[in-house]
Amino acid sequence: MEYSDPKGFPVPLTNGGFDEKGVAVRDVWADSKTQLWDLTPTPQLGSYHSETAIVMMGIADTARESAEIDCDLIAKNGYTDYGGDSYLIADKNEGRVVGESAGGQKLWAAQRLIMDKVRVLYPGYIVDSPKDHVPNTTAAGDYLGSPNIVSCAIKQGRRNPSDSELFKFFKTCDLQRRYAARHGGFRYLAQAALEEATLATVLNKI
Repeated sequence: MEYSDPKGFPVPLTNGGFDEKGVAVRDVWADSKTQLWDLTPTPQLGSYHSETAIVMMGIADTARESAEIDCDLIAKNGYTDYGGDSYLIADKNEGRVVGESAGGQKLWAAQRLIMDKVRVLYPGYIVDSPKDHVPNTTAAGDYLGSPNIVSCAIKQGRRNPSDSELFKFFKTCDLQRRYAARHGGFRYLAQAALEEATLATVLNKI
């Protein structure tokens, strides 16, 4: 999706695209908890969604490499967002979702998508992640997160330190209001309804 040239933003302003290597990248907003909004520095540092999408498509050969590039950029420079962000990345072999929380804390999680499933991000979401993320590793695993994602949640009171359940990225980092992860559509249909309708359409054509 390409935008016009809104005042105050450099061009090109894009939500992603499809490159000659067969890697598709789509940036989708994702709300963060208000505790994280309140931590957001002014000015923010690091690339914003359009810049990151352009870098992914210009360098990466695969969805995995795109996720690794994004996570590396966050670790080194942070990122600029408008309350939270996410990316849906795909190549011919696999898909990946990267979620980024607001607050300037370099909080992110990455999920490798299951084959034969449909994922709709509006807003972006990741539900469960492992409790303990391994720092300084690539996004090669099914789930991964920033080294401080659990400790920061505990410090801010968003997670109980004695909690033994899986770390739930949506529950801990994203703004819920009255929504659940797959039922948080802010427009016409929830993500779950769109995912199920798309999958049914595809299966009916096979």
